[in-house]
Amino acid sequence: EQPRPIAQQRRTVPPHVAAVTARALEKLPADRFESAAEMIRALDDPGFRYEARGEAAVGSGRKRADERTDSGSRRTAILAAALAVAVVLAGWGWLRSPDSPPAPMLRTTLDLGDVELEDHSLFEVVISPDGSRFAVVGQTEDGQMMYHRTADELEFQPIPGTEGSPIHSPSFSPDGDWLVYADPNRGLMKVSLLGGRPTVLVPARDDELEPRLTHWGPDGWIVFWAGISDGRSALYRVPDTGGELEELVGEPWRAIAPQLLPGSEAVVFTDESTRSVAIYELAADTVRVLVEQALDGRYVPTGHLLYLDLDGGLWAAPFDPDAGEIVGAAKPVMQGIMSNVLPPVGRYSVSDNGTFVYGTGGTTADDASHQLAFVPLDGPIAPLDLSPRWLEDFTWHPNGRQVAFAQRPQDQLTGDREIALYDLQLENAPTVLTRAGDNQEPMFSPDGRRLVFSSRRDGTAAHDLFILDLEDDTGPRHLVLRPAWQAATDWPEEDVIVIESFSAGQTGLYLVDISGDSAAVRPYYVPDADVDRGVVSPDGTLMAYHSDETGRDEVYVRSYPEPGPETMISADGGGHPMWAPDGRTLYYGKEAGDSIEIYAAEIGYDPGPTVLARTLLRAWSSDWSAPELDPSGERFLTRFVVGRDTAGTRDPEPQRYFVVTNWFRQLERLFADGGRRQR
Repeated sequence: EQPRPIAQQRRTVPPHVAAVTARALEKLPADRFESAAEMIRALDDPGFRYEARGEAAVGSGRKRADERTDSGSRRTAILAAALAVAVVLAGWGWLRSPDSPPAPMLRTTLDLGDVELEDHSLFEVVISPDGSRFAVVGQTEDGQMMYHRTADELEFQPIPGTEGSPIHSPSFSPDGDWLVYADPNRGLMKVSLLGGRPTVLVPARDDELEPRLTHWGPDGWIVFWAGISDGRSALYRVPDTGGELEELVGEPWRAIAPQLLPGSEAVVFTDESTRSVAIYELAADTVRVLVEQALDGRYVPTGHLLYLDLDGGLWAAPFDPDAGEIVGAAKPVMQGIMSNVLPPVGRYSVSDNGTFVYGTGGTTADDASHQLAFVPLDGPIAPLDLSPRWLEDFTWHPNGRQVAFAQRPQDQLTGDREIALYDLQLENAPTVLTRAGDNQEPMFSPDGRRLVFSSRRDGTAAHDLFILDLEDDTGPRHLVLRPAWQAATDWPEEDVIVIESFSAGQTGLYLVDISGDSAAVRPYYVPDADVDRGVVSPDGTLMAYHSDETGRDEVYVRSYPEPGPETMISADGGGHPMWAPDGRTLYYGKEAGDSIEIYAAEIGYDPGPTVLARTLLRAWSSDWSAPELDPSGERFLTRFVVGRDTAGTRDPEPQRYFVVTNWFRQLERLFADGGRRQR
C-alpha cells in the first residue's frame, strides 16, 4: 500500500521535504536514495521534486552549492531529521544496498533546544554504544538535570529523578537503555531510560567516598573514579547490578576518566598527576603509561586509541587491546575539542558504529591562565605585569614587596604544583622554591626568613606541613606528619603556626609549636562543624575564622591563644577574614550571586569584641578569587582569569556540539597506509 503523502497530513511541510520523504519511503531499494549524501543534498535543495515510480525532477529553483545559505530556524527541524536518518544509515545501512559504496561522513550541529549547558559539567553530551541515543547534562535553576533523546527525535526530554543534584560523567549501558552517573552527594547512580527513578549502586560516604567519573563496560562491570578522605582518590569497579566494591588503582596514581577495554580485564585512564594516558591490567595488577602529556584516552573498535594533547588536539594511535599496547605511530585527527581543566577530561563521545560527538567553545585552556591584580580600598583595579599562568594560594611577604604562590609549570594545566616567589618591584620571572611533590598554601614567617607550605610527596600520608629556610640551601624539612590534609592559615608568632586540618569529614583549627626539636600540635577550636581560615589579630588577642556551625558560613572572632566565647562578625553570610594592621577593622568576603562582595567590619571592645558597623567596600566578579590584604592595609591582591577584563566580564565563544556520522571513515583514510582494522 502506498504511504499517504506527508503533505496531506501537514500542509506546512515544504514541497521538497515532502518529495524527499516520498522517495525515502519507496518500497524498492533501487527507487530510494543511493546514499545519505544524496538525501541531504535533496533536503538542502528547495527545487527538488519527486513523483512515485518516477525520476526526481530538477526545477529551475535549484541553486548551486556556493549560492545556498542557511535559512535559519526554518531548517532546524529538517537538519535534525537529517541527523536522525544519517545515524540510522551509519548503524544499519538503511536505504542502501550491500553493493553501494560506504555512506559518506556527515557533520551536523546537535540541536540542544532549551537545554542550558554549564561550563564545568563533566562529559555534558554522550552517545550510546549503538549510536541511537544521546544524553546531556543541563543546568536548571535548582542545579543540574539529565536529558535524553533518540536519534530520530527532535527534542531532549528530562529524565525524572535527576533534577537538583550535581551530575558528573553519565555513561550508557551496553544496550543503551540505562545511564550510570556520579552524584558526589548521593553516590554512584543508575537510571533506566524506559521509565523509573534513579537507584543508588554505591552510596557516597560522608566525604570518604565521592564518585566522580564513570564508565559502563561491555561485560557487566562499571568502573569509576572517586575522591576519598584526606584529598586522596582511587579507581573502583562494581557489578552493574550493585554489590561488592573493588579498589583497582590508588595512590600515587590519580586514575580519572576510566574506560574498560573489551573483556573488562584492563582499564585505560588518565593519570591526573602526570598528565598521561595509562593502562591498568587487572590480572597483573600493574599500571603502565601509554602516552605522556596526554589526556582522556578512549579505545574505539577500529583498533585505535584516541586521546587529547594538552592543547585540545585529538590524536589516534593503532592499539592492540589484548596486549594493551600501542602498535603504531600516532597521527593528529582534529583540533579545537573542548575540555575541562580540572579534572582534565575532553568533551567527546564515540559510538561503536562510528558516530562521533564533540564540543567546542565554552571553557577553554585559557580559562586556566590566571593573572594577579591590585585592588585598592578605592580606585581602579591594576593588573600586575606578570605573564599569565595557572596559580593559586597567593600570600604576601611581610615586606609587602614580594608574594609567594602555588603554580603549575608553564604550559601545564594539570599535575603537581610548585611554590614560586615573585618580586613586585623587580618584576622578573618568579623564582621556583620547591619542585618535588604537589605543593600548595605557602605562608611566610613574621620575619619573612622562612616559608611553611603543604606538600604531598614520598613519605607523607596526605598533604603534610613542610618548612623552608629562605636564607640557606638545605631544602624543605618535614615539619608535621599527620594522617590528614593540613595547611597553614597564619604565622602570628615566630614559634607558633595556625593550621587548618581536615580529618573524619571535618576541618578544624590547630596550633603548631615549632620551638622544640619536633613540632607539637594541639587543637585550638575543633567543633562539630567546618572551621577554617584562622587568622590572629595584630595585637595577638583574637582569632578570626569562618565556620558553618549555623548551617551557613559566617565570620567569628574569639580570644587567642586560648579560645573563649565567640562573637559573630558577619551578617547574612561571610568568609575569608583579613585583619587591618590596626586591628580595628576586619575585612571579609561574601558571595552574592555572580559577585564577591568585600565588607569592612569596624570592631570595638566593650570590654569584649563587638561590631560597631559593617560597610560594603567593593565587589567584583565571582570569576575572581578571594583577596589578600597587603601588610600596609592599603590594597588587596587578587587573581582573575585571563580573557576577562578587570570588571570580571568577557564574551566567551559559545558552546556548541557537533555530530559526525560514519566518522570511522576518517580514521580509515588517516591510516590507509597502515594501522589496525576493525575488530
